[in-house]
Order: sequence, then C-alpha cells, then structure tokens
Amino acid sequence: WRAGGRLWPHASHRQGLSVDIFLPLLDAQRAPTGLSHQPWNLWGYCQTFDTTGRYAGTRWEAPPRSLPLLGAVSPCFASTEASSVHIDFEEAARLLLAIEHAAHRHRVEIRAIILAPEYLARVSSTPAGRQLGKLADKFVRRPVWIRHDEHLHIELALAK
Repeated sequence: WRAGGRLWPHASHRQGLSVDIFLPLLDAQRAPTGLSHQPWNLWGYCQTFDTTGRYAGTRWEAPPRSLPLLGAVSPCFASTEASSVHIDFEEAARLLLAIEHAAHRHRVEIRAIILAPEYLARVSSTPAGRQLGKLADKFVRRPVWIRHDEHLHIELALAK
C-alpha cells in the first residue's frame, strides 16, 4: 500500500519497501513456463516445490486461521502432484542481478533476500549466481516463518 500497512497474509510488507517475485520456471523441455495464480491457490503462494526445486503441488505452511463458525481454516487446499515443472535457478540469479542494477539507478539498495535456504547453493552455483558477489551476502540464511520456495522476497532500503 502507498502509505504502508498490513497486507494479509504477509507478516512484512508494511512499509512499502518489500516485494515478492515468483521464481522463474522451466518445463520438461527447459522452456519458460508458469503455474496458475488463482484465488484458490492464494494467487500462487500455496504452490510448493521440493528441495530440488521441482513443483510438488499445493499446501499452506503457516498455522490455520481460526474463523467464527468454521474453526481452523487454511487459505488453500493441500495437494500433491508429480510434475516436470521446476525452478530456473540461473534465471533467478539473473533476475537478482537486474534488480540490483535497477535499484542502484534509483538510489535504493537491497537490504535482504529471502529464499528457501536449500535453494541458496543452487542459485549461487549457476553462472549468473557466481556473479552475485556481495549481493549473495544479502540472502537470509536462517529459516523464516514461511519457506519461500515459490517466490523471492526482497527487502529494499533507501540508499544512504
């Protein structure tokens, strides 16, 4: 929101300096592809990927919310799915480099990048990932409340 404030279901994003970007995906032929972003999968946030980056279905990791009359409710239905769709870690690294370049032009800096911890080595080992330099230090290396396996969360700060 322009003036900040709560943005459900996010615990952050309150100051207008955070952005989520869904990870680039490839199909079995290594062509760019995408997945559904609909209300019933919480606009893509319920999509889940295994530790290698392969699409594995949908689920919500946070505790269910308690609603009157309904009780504990999750915002998406859990499913498992065998799929050849997988994360393009090389393109994710290129995306981060492009964001860093644009941020410097606009006097903004990347303060932190949240991504599933098991993906950090996969991003960093790609040709573009080896060019991340100090940007790789911005990865949050501890687990956070949601795994961030389907998207990058980028915290920005106004440059000093």
